[in-house]
Amino acid sequence: MIKTVKLAPAGLLLFTLTILLIGCGAKQELTDFKDSMNSFYEEITNVSDSINAIDPQSPDAVSSLLENLSIMEEQFRILSETEIPEEFSNVDILADDAAQYMTEALRLYEEAYSNSSYNEYVAQAAGENYSRAMKRLSYIASLLKGEIPTGDDISFTEGDGSEFDAIDMTEEDSGTED
Repeated sequence: MIKTVKLAPAGLLLFTLTILLIGCGAKQELTDFKDSMNSFYEEITNVSDSINAIDPQSPDAVSSLLENLSIMEEQFRILSETEIPEEFSNVDILADDAAQYMTEALRLYEEAYSNSSYNEYVAQAAGENYSRAMKRLSYIASLLKGEIPTGDDISFTEGDGSEFDAIDMTEEDSGTED
């Protein structure tokens, strides 16, 4: 049985990012970052469109899905390795998290469809990781537009963070992160 993964295409940030970066007297670093983010969002939108166009009844539906998810995972990995300007330092951790979730989603989708069978439970775990990656991508888009992401699971602290110590997550106090 082939399940379809429905993706919401990520919006391009061309206009907003251009105004935000160039309107502030952009340096070359900011211009390069804007260009890389525009390329990233364009590629993610194209891959999302390709995934949404897959006919689930097609004999090559699974291979097409996995191929497109692999392209998407590569783009998220590239995003996580992108040099983030200081002005957008809050995006760096989100990009790293998104890439990790997308890598895990791809791994689990490959496992879910392995051996010419379908494992619903593994696919659900893959879908959860995929959703988490895309949620972080939406947070990044909001931050790049100068907006504060909204949601019940989001909290922000104003300041530079220098007064906080790193949190040591051990097995006994680590919980599920969304």
